[in-house]
Amino acid sequence: MSTGITKRMVVLLCALAGWVMPAWAEVPPGLYSVTIPVADQSSATLKAASREGLSKVLMRLSGQPDWSAYPSVNSWLAQADRFVVQFSYEKAAPAGAGAPEAVVLPFLLKLEFAPAAMNQLVRQAGLPVWPVNRPPVLVWWVLQDSVTDYGSNIRRMTAEQDPAWQAAMVAAARDRGVPLQWPMNDLDDRINLEAEQIWQLDEAAIRKGSERYGNAWIVAGRFAQGSDGRWLGNWLLLGEGFPQLVEVQADTPEIAAQTLMALVASALSQRYAIVSQGVLESGVGVTVHGVRSFADHMASRRLLESLASVASVFPAVVQDDEVRYLVTLRADRQALEDELRLHQQVRLMDAPTVSIGSAMNNTAEQASVPDIELEWRAQ
Repeated sequence: MSTGITKRMVVLLCALAGWVMPAWAEVPPGLYSVTIPVADQSSATLKAASREGLSKVLMRLSGQPDWSAYPSVNSWLAQADRFVVQFSYEKAAPAGAGAPEAVVLPFLLKLEFAPAAMNQLVRQAGLPVWPVNRPPVLVWWVLQDSVTDYGSNIRRMTAEQDPAWQAAMVAAARDRGVPLQWPMNDLDDRINLEAEQIWQLDEAAIRKGSERYGNAWIVAGRFAQGSDGRWLGNWLLLGEGFPQLVEVQADTPEIAAQTLMALVASALSQRYAIVSQGVLESGVGVTVHGVRSFADHMASRRLLESLASVASVFPAVVQDDEVRYLVTLRADRQALEDELRLHQQVRLMDAPTVSIGSAMNNTAEQASVPDIELEWRAQ
């Protein structure tokens, strides 16, 4: 049986059993690409759009919406077109019914930026590094048809019934580099979490109803449209620490979604972004268990080297199915452990085990600092 078929069967069995595997962190799509409406295809417009596009990419990679504390960023923005590796134009869709023609520019400019150059620029500018492997945010939302009878006629919002809201959320999440996850809205969801509980922003009920998805970060939203066409409601963000609630009054779903994603990106980047301390003199030992092939060895090394908190990786000892790496850090040990928890390929082991790492510690001081112990999960 092929690996692909096996994975599909596991997902099917999980769905039939009424539960879903925990949501692993993932890389949001399109981190290095930007689409910008433009008036023409001139070189001056391209240069200005490249500046706007680069600013968006840097915001996604750092979680920082403001460059005032990072003066060197402005010099990079002035030459943003240097970092564009590909661009193309397409005609913009016509304005919808009732929309002012002036707000719809005739072209969409698609820009692609070089990932390696962008990552290097973030470090050189001294920006925080928000690792691209990010936990998905589970979204629950409900809509009430009229504010005249607040709290009645509540229904769950879906992509089929509310395509404008769905598109607005996806676009806002992409702009901020936030991966989203949508509930299945099946019978189990409706039993575990009622629409009225979402409307009430019942924190305990929302957390309980979300357990089957395994998400550390959850959003609940409730909205109604007033007689003047404005959307009124709230976003509730549940994560690590205190819940965050924001009231929204917006003319369009796009504005409401952007309000949410600004809140979510700020919370996630504050939790996971790494502020480089340079290359630290002290490092840490990382012992990976279950490395049963050369491919596993190389994959585990590449994983460690890809982490924002890691400056360098040196394989010190290979013995049986264990590899011990000496890892030089850009941040503290906790930042490294936080990053590792976001990767499906490894599992942090709760307590140090007797491993080849102990043989490498030659002094009492070294022996007092245990290795980070990982179990490798071959893909």
